[in-house]
Amino acid sequence: NDNDQFEECVILDHIALEQNPQRGFYNLTVDIPDIDCERCTLQLIQFMTDKVNGPCIFNPEDTQSFQNGQCGSNYFSCADVTITGSVPKDQFTCPPQSEAWPNRNLQPQLYDKEFGTWSQVNGIRTITGVDQRFVTPAGTCAGLLDD
Repeated sequence: NDNDQFEECVILDHIALEQNPQRGFYNLTVDIPDIDCERCTLQLIQFMTDKVNGPCIFNPEDTQSFQNGQCGSNYFSCADVTITGSVPKDQFTCPPQSEAWPNRNLQPQLYDKEFGTWSQVNGIRTITGVDQRFVTPAGTCAGLLDD
């Protein structure tokens, strides 16, 4: 809702970019937190680190400035969702990133040119070299990938 701060609950951070991006569908599976939330928003931010020389800092208060090493070119995508978990929202504490995520120890809100290898199977691009839980479609939306 309007009082939430996205930076307080990061599900997955430092998703490696494809060195030579291809047009098409990209898939990365994440675990949705166990929260009971009728009006929640999931946000994806893509930092355009190819626009900076060296690392940049994400400042949620100023997302368009390249001043003082800030990431000044970013794309935001949001989805309003209802999550029917078991923990009431007012009692929820965001869990740390998955131990299986290889980039979990990189510094939050500091981004650089982080590239990974992505492969394509059946028209869907998935990142390679990560635990299968991140590339295996899961949940209700997995069936939509065939459309």
